[in-house]
Amino acid sequence: MSTAQRSIIWRTPHSHFSVLALLFLLAATLITSFSLHAQNYSDALEDILTWTSGGTAPWYVQGSYFHKDSAVSSGGIGDNQESWLETIVEGPGNLAFWWKVSSEGSYDFLSFLLDAKVVDSISGEVDWQERTMPISSGTHTFRWRYTKDKAFTTGMDHGFLDQVRFVTPAAVITEQPVGTHQKQGTLLRLSVGTTGDNLKYQWRRGDLAVIGATDAVLLITNALATHSGRYDVVVKNSYNSVTSQPVSVDIYIPLPMPSRPTLMGTVVALGPTPYGGPPADMTNAVSVVRSVNYMGAALKSDGTVVPWGWSGNCLFCIPGDLTNAVALSAGYDYIMALRDNGTITVWGQPSSCQAGCIPPGLSNVVAIAAGYYHCLALRDDGTVVAWGGNQWGQVSVPNGLNDTVSIAAGFGHSLAARRDGTVVSWGLDDSGQVSAPHGQVGAIAVAASFQGHASFALKRDGTVLGWGSLDGSPTLVPSGLQGIVRLAPGVNYCVAQKLDGTIVAWGAGIPPIPPSLNNILNIAASDGGSSLAVVTIPLTNPNDLVSAEGSPASFTVVPQGPGQFSFQWYFNGILIPRATNSLLTLNNLKLEQAGTYTVAVLTDQRRAVSRPAKLTVTPKNDSFTSATVITGGGGIYHNSNSSANSEPEEPNHLGAYGGHSIWYQWTAPATGTVTIDTIGSTFDTVLAAYIGDSLSSLEAVAADDDGANFNHNSLLTFPCTAGITYHIAVDGFSGASGGVQLTINPLLEIIAQTLTAPGSLEMKVFTPIGQRVILESTSDFRTWVPVRTNTSPANGILVLGGVPLLKSSEFYRTRLQ
Repeated sequence: MSTAQRSIIWRTPHSHFSVLALLFLLAATLITSFSLHAQNYSDALEDILTWTSGGTAPWYVQGSYFHKDSAVSSGGIGDNQESWLETIVEGPGNLAFWWKVSSEGSYDFLSFLLDAKVVDSISGEVDWQERTMPISSGTHTFRWRYTKDKAFTTGMDHGFLDQVRFVTPAAVITEQPVGTHQKQGTLLRLSVGTTGDNLKYQWRRGDLAVIGATDAVLLITNALATHSGRYDVVVKNSYNSVTSQPVSVDIYIPLPMPSRPTLMGTVVALGPTPYGGPPADMTNAVSVVRSVNYMGAALKSDGTVVPWGWSGNCLFCIPGDLTNAVALSAGYDYIMALRDNGTITVWGQPSSCQAGCIPPGLSNVVAIAAGYYHCLALRDDGTVVAWGGNQWGQVSVPNGLNDTVSIAAGFGHSLAARRDGTVVSWGLDDSGQVSAPHGQVGAIAVAASFQGHASFALKRDGTVLGWGSLDGSPTLVPSGLQGIVRLAPGVNYCVAQKLDGTIVAWGAGIPPIPPSLNNILNIAASDGGSSLAVVTIPLTNPNDLVSAEGSPASFTVVPQGPGQFSFQWYFNGILIPRATNSLLTLNNLKLEQAGTYTVAVLTDQRRAVSRPAKLTVTPKNDSFTSATVITGGGGIYHNSNSSANSEPEEPNHLGAYGGHSIWYQWTAPATGTVTIDTIGSTFDTVLAAYIGDSLSSLEAVAADDDGANFNHNSLLTFPCTAGITYHIAVDGFSGASGGVQLTINPLLEIIAQTLTAPGSLEMKVFTPIGQRVILESTSDFRTWVPVRTNTSPANGILVLGGVPLLKSSEFYRTRLQ
């Protein structure tokens, strides 16, 4: 058709454009105006490809003409112009798309070009159609182009494109897994987004395959802490293999919610109480806190709180519904309470932020710490939440802080002890209080004074580390401090609760501590030289005892106050069956009964434990006259010299100071050579052998210190004479003591031989313990024939009996195998 002929189609008899043409032109103008806005082609086309558009006018997103939800349209262009949209892909794969055109038929086209070559075109009024085609390997450019010839317009004069999909058979990860931090016992779910044909999956933890994890989703229904680690997934098919980014999976064991203590007692105030002390009739306190200006509060066994002392700043404004508290912590002018549902209540100075700024939704809290003007909360996942004053960054919790087991808040700094025993600190560091010890120090708890500048860490072994400044004290931690279970720093001093229920304090301004104060359950310290301690039943404790082996020993405890008491005794922390009286009597003492004895005293819901009483059992052979008599040829003997002592006339064996000697008495059954050693003893021994009837008449036969060449043990070898009694002393070099193992080992000697019956011989042999002994016979002294073989018993005397006498001229001998 010529240009003149085409023009007739669009003209009226009056040579004007038809009304329909005008509407098309208006629609084209309106649609073209949308292309001025930024376009999100992928959302409209429902793909994940990267798009570019160009030509005289770019393609744009529109919602009027679509195959599904929305689509893109070519830009508004004029004669001899084009509008194109393209993307670049990596083959092989399969392409599918929907397209539509409204144009001048056979002159204006919507075309698809693959690598700049036209593959398909549509023109005229074509409704939505789907096209699919395979794409070969390599990099390819897909372009959709709408072009116009040199004249005339028909229809909407636009091309449309929707739902472009390019699926590659190669394995491609489109969505990476996401790491997780979650509670043990919950569902662990990791997933990966992929495209490709016939995909196979294998999840890995570290470099090890997770057995059975061969899907796009990894599910562990009851995740344990042992499932923590770095995970990735290998995705592959016959075309290729790809590996996802590794992600961290942290399955934490939730920290337990503290239960309200069941052991309770009275509250004792140490130091001045100008505004009044704790109620005298309160006997069911389980813990205490101390605030400023001589104010204190006790947590009772029923979950309520009782305050006393200074009542300013609304410190007595305890919420009426607080009946379920399990822990308390006090700051400068406020008090925190942890409830048994894991939430927090704060009261005190109305204008302070501590009470009014609790983070919304804070829950699963297992521990609290009140600082001067800031608060800390430890959640059951080991993370720390902080709020309040932040002048020095004391509430700016370090990124990545987790696995926390203990928290503390000071004047302007904060502390955290982690599960691995390390300490993390942040905030004010004007006195070094944030300069925590580096590395794994075995910390299980931290403590800080909310008015001072000192920090402390309680270690697993019951010792204490300190850093910062404890004003007025020459040292942060006294030397030799051990057996500590709780710390309560004050301003210029620190109080420590010991395992035996007593307290020790150091620093300046320490209140007087009665020597009889024991059975302490909880402590608190603050300013003004005032401390508080919760005690239970006052006791008259059992005394230390020294008693000889084989003798009796008795311990007694006397509880004070009214009530019916029950008792339970313990030996080295282990319950003694049926020891349930106030008096414990031990008869016929053995060395292994030496140790510490404690007694638990109970009445109602109160429980007290006595101070440990030490029992020393001296061995029977501690003295020369009570020496252990060794019968037979010898043997192996166990003992202990830990509680033994030297006698006034006793010599220093081998000239070395000992002080813990024990004695043995041995009579040689035959003449020969004997070896005596202390191999197997647990300390540096000194060994000596004597003859004589008393300490004053002893004559040394042999002595040794480290001759055994093993663990500083001793060894003697000397000739012995039948019937002679030898006195053997075992001592410790330079006061050493411990478990003793003494071995007396004679060399082979024939003690006697007897004709027990006609034609039968019995031979008695003195030989090293545990040795195989062979009895042999001969008639010519050239050929020896074995007759009997046996092992020497513990006393070293072996009897070989029932030996047949074959010839009257036969000869016999014994030898070691």
